[in-house]
Amino acid sequence: MLMTGNAIRNNVVPIWNEVKNWSREDRANLYELLEVSLNEKQTPNDEVENVLDQIDENLMKQCFELAHQDYLAGKGTPNSQIVDAIKTELGWR
Repeated sequence: MLMTGNAIRNNVVPIWNEVKNWSREDRANLYELLEVSLNEKQTPNDEVENVLDQIDENLMKQCFELAHQDYLAGKGTPNSQIVDAIKTELGWR
């Protein structure tokens, strides 16, 4: 999810309205540029796998057990409350 401030959000629609008026070729070029830009910033799978391999299995089991105990004790926050808090924070409510 993209988190932006009000000033940035208010500028996105006018920019998109301008892009919609571009020729099909110009829009395709923009799409390719954005796709290349986004792909350059992604973490290669090998790096992700290396990080995951370094995580201690016992630590992950302990984290799961603690989270599960909290869930059973009713200490968790329901997803609906989290979604409501995010929407409020973003000004969507």
